[in-house]
Amino acid sequence: MKKIIIFFFILFMLCSVVWADLGEELITAVKDGYLVKVEELLEAGTDIDFLDYDRWTALMWATRYGHTDIVELLISAGADVYCKDYDRWTVLMEAANKGYTEITELLLSAGTYYVNIRNRDGETALHYAAAEGYIEIVELLIIAGAYVNMKPYDPALMWAAISGHIDIVKLLIEAGADVNAHEYYGNTALMEAANKGYTEITELLISAGADIDLKEYREWTALMWAAISGHIGIVELLISKNADVNLQNNNSKTALMYATDNDHTEIIELLRDAGAVR
Repeated sequence: MKKIIIFFFILFMLCSVVWADLGEELITAVKDGYLVKVEELLEAGTDIDFLDYDRWTALMWATRYGHTDIVELLISAGADVYCKDYDRWTVLMEAANKGYTEITELLLSAGTYYVNIRNRDGETALHYAAAEGYIEIVELLIIAGAYVNMKPYDPALMWAAISGHIDIVKLLIEAGADVNAHEYYGNTALMEAANKGYTEITELLISAGADIDLKEYREWTALMWAAISGHIGIVELLISKNADVNLQNNNSKTALMYATDNDHTEIIELLRDAGAVR
């Protein structure tokens, strides 16, 4: 009996080694883009969802390298489209982050793919597409049911604003994005646009109802960010929209003080003309 147990244990170990070898071979073939080899390995019974050292599957690597034909093959062969790595990073996030529109379409059409899966940082595929400026993918994700107001994490709208993607900012607003949504520290899309100097995005957000005098956790406003960064056009815009020029943050400093500290002469004049007193 003991010999039989030992025999089956050895057999199991040998099979495990063979399966692992085939799995690694599959991963390598996928990375190299060898479609025919991938087909052969799948026909030989290789585990399609084999996890490598990084807990990445063949589908994840095919997506990373943009091998659309292999992605299509793997999906049709039953690959797990919900697979995640240690950071809960999904294949859909990878496709969105890389700008692979066709692969995104393939993943979304692979059934009821949950587009709102979040990774360990609380971000979804929509965040990455918005940040990188891939408007077609943003549209696909919204149509598929992506939440444009994912809380309590960073709003996708803020990511688009930070990166200066005005078309995506507009698209997200039209899809119902909350223009006053904020991240953990209270920063909003308007504050980020003002800080970066994106005048058109700032104007768009204000037109959509963004609160001009909203404060983040240190009580900074969009006007303070624009003043310290030297963005004259945005300071003018915020003043024209009746921003309170005398608001103070938790250091008792105003937009005028920050403009003065940084020798932004024209902004100092603008703020004083608008009634700034300190």
